[in-house]
Amino acid sequence: MDKSAKKNIMKNMDSGHFYFSPKIKPIIDSFSSLLNVKITFYSSSMDEWLTGYHTGKSDFCTMLQKELSSRVRCMQQDDQMCRKCKLNKKSYVYNCYAGLTEIVIPVFVDEDNLLYAFVGQFRTKENLNEKIKEEIRKKNLDVDDFEKAFLDRPYFSQKQVDDMLLIFQRFCEYIIKTEDLKVKASSLCESIMLYIKDNLSKPVSISDVASFISKSESTITHVLKKETGLSFKEYLIECRINEFEKIVINNPDIAINEASRLVGYDESLYFSRLYKKKRGNPPSTFVRYAKEIYKKSGALHYSI
Repeated sequence: MDKSAKKNIMKNMDSGHFYFSPKIKPIIDSFSSLLNVKITFYSSSMDEWLTGYHTGKSDFCTMLQKELSSRVRCMQQDDQMCRKCKLNKKSYVYNCYAGLTEIVIPVFVDEDNLLYAFVGQFRTKENLNEKIKEEIRKKNLDVDDFEKAFLDRPYFSQKQVDDMLLIFQRFCEYIIKTEDLKVKASSLCESIMLYIKDNLSKPVSISDVASFISKSESTITHVLKKETGLSFKEYLIECRINEFEKIVINNPDIAINEASRLVGYDESLYFSRLYKKKRGNPPSTFVRYAKEIYKKSGALHYSI
């Protein structure tokens, strides 16, 4: 890596990242556990910054993404709601295409930095909608399996949803006011993550990262595992797959081998096998749905 490139990365590392006080995670975990909903804070480029404990009891969303290849639709909806929140500076409760409900709250940490708090998904309807059932039948899948997974999600009345929204809005306001959520200089883990993100198109080894930030390989391993639950290799793969999806969404006509090369995989066949293992479908399926959505509603614009 040349000196100018290293200087730019170090500048980004020093420019500040989101910081959550250690006492925030247990609170988020408690809310998630009690309500059986997933609570996640995302950056404007949809990178996860904090996720509450989630039992994963229902695999309804996973089933949809794998069996109906709906990941692109999920990403499209998330993008649209985040843009709406940012534009209008207000929170929204919305129903996804599959009939589950989710809360999205814009969290303005300061005038230049914005997070989105997602709370969901949960039910506000008694039954799985007929449109999704029809999609399931067309794939020759068992509707009962999907309906059972749908009904496993917790049900909340409109009053309960309104109360939940109010609680989380006030909670977000509180943690900013008390500076339990703020922008600060990068932690060691964030520095590791940033180095990986800025070098996804190149061969990246744990020894490269350790050398760059002047820490041991065991330290890198320990920090990543503690903060993300993933090994260095697992985290690198997840970052590359996420980046691949963002590239495709921003440019659906790009060839798979070109997009995979941009995230560090010169062997497109190997990447395809890896992607299918992680997502349940080959990358060609994701690309096909991205093209269909592009034609219907225009491109998404994730920052990459």
